[in-house]
Amino acid sequence: MAAAMAAFLTVPADARTPKRHPAQVIVDEERAFAQAVADLGERDGFLAYLAESSVLLRPRPVPGRAAYQDKADSGAQLRWTPDVAHVSGAGDFGWASGPWMLGSGWATGRAGATGHYFTAWRRDAGGQWRVVLDGSAPYPVDDDRRAGFLGVTPKLRDPGSGRGKRSDCASEFFAKWRDDGRTDALEEFAADDLRLAQASRAPLDGAKVARKGDLLRGATLSAGRVTRSISSEANDVVVTYGEYDLAAKADVPRRRFVFVQAWDVGGKCELALELVTPVG
Repeated sequence: MAAAMAAFLTVPADARTPKRHPAQVIVDEERAFAQAVADLGERDGFLAYLAESSVLLRPRPVPGRAAYQDKADSGAQLRWTPDVAHVSGAGDFGWASGPWMLGSGWATGRAGATGHYFTAWRRDAGGQWRVVLDGSAPYPVDDDRRAGFLGVTPKLRDPGSGRGKRSDCASEFFAKWRDDGRTDALEEFAADDLRLAQASRAPLDGAKVARKGDLLRGATLSAGRVTRSISSEANDVVVTYGEYDLAAKADVPRRRFVFVQAWDVGGKCELALELVTPVG
């Protein structure tokens, strides 16, 4: 026993300490952001974390800081927690998604609204993380699930090892959808752990589950328009948002989308997240 203890003590301390996952930094920032909103109120909490160039999808894109500078707190409690997080290989850009609740009695499971959010983060020149994009897909949650709705353990997505060849690959996804259908487009571009978040229902995780349950399955794409792309310095993680125009027979012919694209080591673009909300 003494020999075993002596051998353990000769191992450097950093080798005995479990290695921190790179994406944990995004989880930590998300939790600190949520705590700031809980402590300071929605207005001041958001202003403490929003970048100068931030955009909120509410649902149309609006300048983030301007949206909150003149906003009066309603008193409603906004709470959220990440259940998936991802960071670039260089640790300069990342994103998270997870459940949110808005209401006056969220702690006891009573909320006025629920859904899943998406937030993109960038580390600034001073080393501080700031929110550059925020959006969500609302959907109802049964009363018996609300009390534990925020009780999730985040999945930490490994950083990609590739470098993007261009700012985004949205146009290739659009072309595949127009030519071969949406299911084939997801088949070609979706990462195995794709998150598909669509307004009106809980997100679908995993490419196979997403393709089967996709609310836009069978929808014909008339046009896809990119509003803006934001990326890591190496372009290994790219966030793109814009609009889909669907064929007239669709129930809602225009949808807003957010993509997260991650480039693998072979230079192939994979869709890690798609969030879709109706325009109306």
